[in-house]
Amino acid sequence: MLTVDVSVANQWGRLIAQAGRPTPAINRLLAATAIHYGLKLVTRNAGDFQFPGLEVINPWKI
Repeated sequence: MLTVDVSVANQWGRLIAQAGRPTPAINRLLAATAIHYGLKLVTRNAGDFQFPGLEVINPWKI
């Protein structure tokens, strides 16, 4: 379990500010958490997670 703290919230805010297209808030929160902790995000829905600094892995394309 990862903590969503002020640093993650700040990263989330930066992703919202950079938004060039509408995406669900939870997607941005997941992306911000992964970026903050230096993690890769694994999802079949990779197209919704195109954020700078985020590495996305689609397990169906491995």
